Order: sequence, then C-alpha cells, then structure tokens
Amino acid sequence: KPSRRGGRRPALRRTKYREAVNGAHLWISAQWRMRKEAKRLAFSRFLC
Repeated sequence: KPSRRGGRRPALRRTKYREAVNGAHLWISAQWRMRKEAKRLAFSRFLC
C-alpha cells in the first residue's frame, strides 16, 4: 500500500501544476478584462 501511494504522488503533483497554470491563466484573463473595462469607463467619462 505505501508503494502504491508513492506511485500516485507524481500524478497528483502534475494535476496540482495544471491547476496552478489554469488558475494563473484565469487570473491573467480576469486582469485583462478588468483593464479593458476600466479603459472603457475612463473613455466614457472623458466623453461625458
């Protein structure tokens, strides 16, 4: 049983890494969206 758990550990690390990458991508996309929204708000404010 302990050896089986040891064999399962690398896969878990891989999924954790994938989750971290996906989370980073989501965060970056959210930041980009917020920046775009802020730019649009500033532009509308400038027009008004």
